[in-house]
Amino acid sequence: GGQDSILTNVNGIITWGEGNIDTDPLFCDPDSGDYTLAENSPCVGTGENGANMGGFGVGCGSIHIGPLWYVASTGSDEIGNGTDTNPFATIQTAIDSSSNGDTVLVAVGTYVENINFNGKNIAVIGENRETTIIDGDSLGSVVTFESGEDTTAFLSGFTVQNGLTDYKGGGISISSSNPTIENLIITNNQGNSAGGISVQWSSSVLRDLTISNNHAEDSGGGILVNYSSPSVTNVLFTGNTAAWRGGGIGILRQQSNPVFTNITLALNTASIAGWNGGGGGGIAIWNGGNASISNTVVYDNSAINYGSDNIWEATDEPADSITITYSDVQDGWEGEGNIDADPLFCNPSGGDFSLGENSPCV
Repeated sequence: GGQDSILTNVNGIITWGEGNIDTDPLFCDPDSGDYTLAENSPCVGTGENGANMGGFGVGCGSIHIGPLWYVASTGSDEIGNGTDTNPFATIQTAIDSSSNGDTVLVAVGTYVENINFNGKNIAVIGENRETTIIDGDSLGSVVTFESGEDTTAFLSGFTVQNGLTDYKGGGISISSSNPTIENLIITNNQGNSAGGISVQWSSSVLRDLTISNNHAEDSGGGILVNYSSPSVTNVLFTGNTAAWRGGGIGILRQQSNPVFTNITLALNTASIAGWNGGGGGGIAIWNGGNASISNTVVYDNSAINYGSDNIWEATDEPADSITITYSDVQDGWEGEGNIDADPLFCNPSGGDFSLGENSPCV
């Protein structure tokens, strides 16, 4: 009920501060006295300085409520009604048929389409992220959130591929919305800025992702954060490229305060066009951007023609702020708990960036 639900006496004053929300907290099992939060709760990571709201933290996986809609590549838009026995053939048809709180379940298959949540706070869940594929067919961003969706708008369980856009976010474009994105492979997408994901004017939750082999004609091959403060956790960035800045991650603008936790950045490349003022094969931050990074490995990235290989900060623009702690940064970085050592990935040439038992990061 928001502020209207608070009763005061005639002289009472409510100071209604920043960051308050009015939405179902998605307790794990309140009927049994379990008031821990589901992973996709809107209270996860949205408290002050990225803390969880409430007293008990995360205690279960994602919870989705509301009616179910079904999608299968063998379904029919003409006769399908979205039931499990008569599914829709396209994801967008299910989205268009849904209402806030609904869940769209998508069977294994390849869906050649470009989907837009259109402001609906629904869950769209693929059966298996390796084999449930949304293919943008080079016709724009594969997935778009641009109509004020909140953290209960949920996308999980897909490969997102072959997006192409002249603007931002070939794979996923987030603008003025705060969706929860998890358990995705985002690969082989291209944008002018932001090949894999573009995050603008947003405090989205991004977790458990593989962002690989995406390309930006400008900056942010894997992800570009602009005027935004997303929470990014458990993400692998590898094989992403940018013609200018930030092969893996690009961060800009003073209003950007992203938090990156448990990230691996390896084999990303920037400055492939040779433009001056670029760099940061792993991470680039400029124009007053801010970032907090912890428990992260930044190793074996490159800037081909200009700038630092792994992390690049602008020096001729508004002051940037990047705080890195308890991380392995090739060539070193000042900060508590940081090291500079070969992380001993198990098989990076084969795409396995897990750590050997004797890794200095263990």
